[in-house]
Amino acid sequence: MQRNVLALLYDPWPRSFGDDRGWWQRLTARLARSQFSRANPRDANYMRALCVEKWGGAEIVDLASASTPDLIRRADLVVLLYPDAIGQGFTRIERDVQRLKHGAAEMRALNGRRRDFRLSPSVRRWLERTMLTECLFAVAFLLVTPILLIIDFASGRR
Repeated sequence: MQRNVLALLYDPWPRSFGDDRGWWQRLTARLARSQFSRANPRDANYMRALCVEKWGGAEIVDLASASTPDLIRRADLVVLLYPDAIGQGFTRIERDVQRLKHGAAEMRALNGRRRDFRLSPSVRRWLERTMLTECLFAVAFLLVTPILLIIDFASGRR
């Protein structure tokens, strides 16, 4: 039996960060550029080729130019093509696909690092758009460093 495979292509990453405005826009543009750099997303052509390699007969639909509710309802397997490692910007799409697909349909992700994995409704992405871990570490580092320097100076190590 032939499975009806639908691959959804979406690129949430801006190609221009426009930091020529006020100080707040420059700051947010720098953070966005940093996040983009860390994510190292692949381009659409790469993701299409990767999908063809993994799911040869899949119908590839670009979400930027097509409406997909009927296609999702008919699909036996919906593959989300993440251009980065974790699918940043795909939260709404995952939620919509989960809501629209029929009960027996499977939902998977194929990321730009060639990793293919099953998506379940229990997957939560609350750290997706923040650099919370990095910010917390930086704050802890800034708080602890002076204490460690004082201890070093008091013990004569400096």
